[in-house]
Amino acid sequence: GISLHDEMASFLSSKRSASQKAIDRLMSPREALARGRKVPVMELAVFRGNLKQRPPRSHLFSALLSNHSIFVLGGSSIDYRPTSFKGLLTSGFARPTSDIWHYSTSKMAQRSVKIHPSPPSLIGATGVCTADTQALVIGGIGEDGINTDVYHIDIEARKCLRSEASRFSSRSDVRELKPEHCFHTATVVQSTQKDGSRIGRGLDKYSVLVYGGFNSRMSRYDIDTKNWEEVDSVGEGPGELVLHTATKVGDVIYFFGGYNLTADKCSNVLYTYTISTSTWEVVETTGAVPGPRYGHSALLSSDGSSLYVIGGRTLEYYQDDVFMLNLKTLNWGWLDDIALPDDVLSSRQHALVLSDTAYLYSGRGEEVPAVYTLNLDVLRKQKVSYRPRPPRRDARKIPVMDTPGAYVKEKAKEKEKAKEKEKAKEK
Repeated sequence: GISLHDEMASFLSSKRSASQKAIDRLMSPREALARGRKVPVMELAVFRGNLKQRPPRSHLFSALLSNHSIFVLGGSSIDYRPTSFKGLLTSGFARPTSDIWHYSTSKMAQRSVKIHPSPPSLIGATGVCTADTQALVIGGIGEDGINTDVYHIDIEARKCLRSEASRFSSRSDVRELKPEHCFHTATVVQSTQKDGSRIGRGLDKYSVLVYGGFNSRMSRYDIDTKNWEEVDSVGEGPGELVLHTATKVGDVIYFFGGYNLTADKCSNVLYTYTISTSTWEVVETTGAVPGPRYGHSALLSSDGSSLYVIGGRTLEYYQDDVFMLNLKTLNWGWLDDIALPDDVLSSRQHALVLSDTAYLYSGRGEEVPAVYTLNLDVLRKQKVSYRPRPPRRDARKIPVMDTPGAYVKEKAKEKEKAKEKEKAKEK
């Protein structure tokens, strides 16, 4: 009962559909939006690679974006879970790795990268890209304790150089030790003179501002001289933070969230740090302010007008939400139609922005680390709710573990006992 005409129409329709799908796959998300195609906000990115050589599921790693490629450095096996923060920082947790994995966003391929000499095995380090093929790895914890060295990595030449810097260079009244940083943030900025004027545009005129990780001071690392200096800041900063975020917007760095070691609790206070004047300020915001969290990600919208806070965790639960801060009105809202998938929920994730796409990297995949793409143009057009976000009934609970603050207090008591023993010996 089907005519030849109907069969031909069905055949041509299927061919057009297959052809259109092929065209859609070749189009960028922005081109697809311009043609009226529906583009998902978030989707899983599939990277090809050697089946015998797959990246391990991990957490507490460092990730950076260099020349259209994602590089993931260090971390520790996600299958090993410490029962306390002390266990995380001691050799009992010492299963860090020095592996470096390369994810090509243009070829959608992944592979292991060998650097010579190999950087140390670290967790909680921070990697930043200083040029297309140049990167720094700062801080972290290794088998010998907190790493105070900085490693300069030439990605193209596959070489690693350990910094020889050993002292602060600016003031004599500062401790003559390299700063200790772990689970901190690092932001590449252009170097300035004392009067605030910029001193050049070359790579050697850039420095890195490092904050948090078991201390409450802002430190600057000069890429050219390879020396540290403590920055004389104006105003009161967030204190001893770990696992917070720092997002640079022009001359201002926005610091949000993190775990405050001094107060022994999570934070949801927004701070700004003005680079040219070295000034801290607490930002008063309105709307649906995100709850306290740490281990989250933060990124800018495609037009630079909004700051997004993605996921994270409290002491009890993983957060699967996405919040948006309008940087002009300083009004918070949350995206009602977006919930993060389970394999993105992590104690530390990274959002890396390339053009109009953000790559959300998490080590919590089913078999391998999960990488999701977030289309920033689509994200900006999502429905935003400004009423307080109700708590999820099915929120994923985190295994109970001691807080970072409890570990710091225990270490302080140990130091006091050591001092008392020394005094007793002197008597």
